[in-house]
Amino acid sequence: MAEHTLRRGQLAGNADTDWLKLVALVFMMIDHLGVALFGNAAEMRMLGRIAMPVYAWCLVVGCVYTRDMKRYALRLLTMAVISQPINMIALGNTWGKLNILFLFTLAVLVIYGIRMLWHLSHIWAPVLGF
Repeated sequence: MAEHTLRRGQLAGNADTDWLKLVALVFMMIDHLGVALFGNAAEMRMLGRIAMPVYAWCLVVGCVYTRDMKRYALRLLTMAVISQPINMIALGNTWGKLNILFLFTLAVLVIYGIRMLWHLSHIWAPVLGF
């Protein structure tokens, strides 16, 4: 079945994600510095929470404009696996507490399932993601 795609003019909101990624990076660094250097400073952690929804929006824009969602998910998964040991060392996490890129990989796969409409995947893909 043909993949359903949106055209460039059909995405509501900011589709130019370069500045958004930079803003999210700054807030993410504030969050991680608050954990690693300042003993879990609550103010820095709260500011850092702004990064996740901004990155999530960038992921949605990426899903709309990518040519191959499977490769997009594979790139995210690769970066998740590469960055997990760094996350573990810097923040004291274990493999039991995965970094956010694993969640974003799952999100891309869920969006892909919704868009493909393959064997009712628009129903079971969101449930599997949940």
